[in-house]
Amino acid sequence: YVLFEKEIEEALRLSPKDPELHYFLGLYKYSVRDELASGLNSFSRALELRPLDQQALYHRGRTYEILGDNQKAREDYLKSIEVAEKTGHSFSLPYQGMASLLLENSPQEALQFAQKSIGIEPGSETGYFLLGKIYSQLGKLPEAIAAFQRLATLNPTSGKPHYWLHSLYLRTGDRRAAEAALSEFQRRNEFYGKR
Repeated sequence: YVLFEKEIEEALRLSPKDPELHYFLGLYKYSVRDELASGLNSFSRALELRPLDQQALYHRGRTYEILGDNQKAREDYLKSIEVAEKTGHSFSLPYQGMASLLLENSPQEALQFAQKSIGIEPGSETGYFLLGKIYSQLGKLPEAIAAFQRLATLNPTSGKPHYWLHSLYLRTGDRRAAEAALSEFQRRNEFYGKR
């Protein structure tokens, strides 16, 4: 990774106005080095050079969210969605970001973003995880169960959907299904580890 960092910094020295280089440096700083402030600066520089870069907008929003600035995260997610819808080049991550932000206080609004995310990327594990959590919070247990069953199909090695299914089945009063889900959760965690 150190070599990558040196190469990208050299490329930036030669092409300081290349938004892609700033974007990739931001991704590296944010996701590999866990240097959120530095990653945020790189995403912001990329956006100064190319203001309508939907991926840079999403990743800067995600960085803001991690740093606890939900208002700025919301602004970037919504701008990324706006750009995507105008250009017809949608991707699911900003919709997932909005669903995550709205989950606790506005689950009905969060639901719309989660559904849109899945419409764009039907195989999204994160999309189904959010959908299940939102339905659970709204008390729509059959829909939550269906979302977590779909997640279990998408990622058969993960115990997480089975843990949620266990809890949901207990809430519905279906003890037999709850015990089966708990067993599946434990089996996957023993075999694959916690995922």
